[in-house]
Amino acid sequence: MHYPRKATLCLALAALLGLAASAPAAEFPLKDGDTWVFAGDSITAQKLHTNYFEAFCYARYPQMTFHFRNSGIGGDTIPKVMARFDYDVAAWRPTVVSVELGMNDQGGFTTEKYIDNMGKLAEMIRTARARPVLFTASPINNGDTTQKLGGNARLDQYARALKEFSAKEKAPYADQFHALIDVWGKNKPREPLANNLQAVKALAAMKDLEGTEHLKAFLELHAKNPPVSMQGDAVHPGANGQLMMAAALLEGLGAEGFVSSATVDASGKAGDSKGCKVENVKADKGTLTFERTDECLPFPIPEGSHAVMSLYPTILELSQYTL
Repeated sequence: MHYPRKATLCLALAALLGLAASAPAAEFPLKDGDTWVFAGDSITAQKLHTNYFEAFCYARYPQMTFHFRNSGIGGDTIPKVMARFDYDVAAWRPTVVSVELGMNDQGGFTTEKYIDNMGKLAEMIRTARARPVLFTASPINNGDTTQKLGGNARLDQYARALKEFSAKEKAPYADQFHALIDVWGKNKPREPLANNLQAVKALAAMKDLEGTEHLKAFLELHAKNPPVSMQGDAVHPGANGQLMMAAALLEGLGAEGFVSSATVDASGKAGDSKGCKVENVKADKGTLTFERTDECLPFPIPEGSHAVMSLYPTILELSQYTL
């Protein structure tokens, strides 16, 4: 499957777009023909980061056939998922079941019991002839960091124990908790500003309002490093936070970050290309035109969530689309 696209670039701009592609990551657990079920709680049931995860896979692996199913229920713990496993997970005849639980378990289970329960669920997954993939819970976005875990202490313990358990079980594992807690924690003080930025912009645009020059100076000060909100609440992030969650999980599982690379020169010649075909290269009066057909696509980014890419570069690393 190919995705044609045309590009017309000034030569000066073309010279600036030189990003180096990194080496492919470890093998991603998605295989041709898979049916992947996301088992989780209300964060999974939001169908945000799971949808972004799915969209990435369709964009990056168009040569494969696969299906995703969401089996998230609000308030679920590992025992609750086990109780509904037969009719709400196994019924989809999955070949992969990812488990993303712990946010609700922390109120009633020690770390040892959490891992014991996870072992029982992993066995149920294998009995259903599926492969378990284990995710840590996301952090609570309350300003905690690894230096001061506070209300995230139990989730930190769960994540560390789950890493050891996954290695023992030889199950794919992704740690979004430790990938995100410091990013979110350090950003937390700036979230109120992000949430009120539109109001500040509206006030700054009012012609008859005194003091707008100070608002404009304030906006200019933050323009180079714009504040970002995770949206949602501390436990249930909105689109911005869940885009970061999806990226952390994909990166942790070794998803392919490389999309394609192409080389053209000012004389109108195509150079080496990988993952794409470059044709009809023409140079005319300082303008370079060409047609580029890619074998796959970059990470689809939800509308309105582009600001988080500067806060969490992993999102960009998963879209190595270079010229």
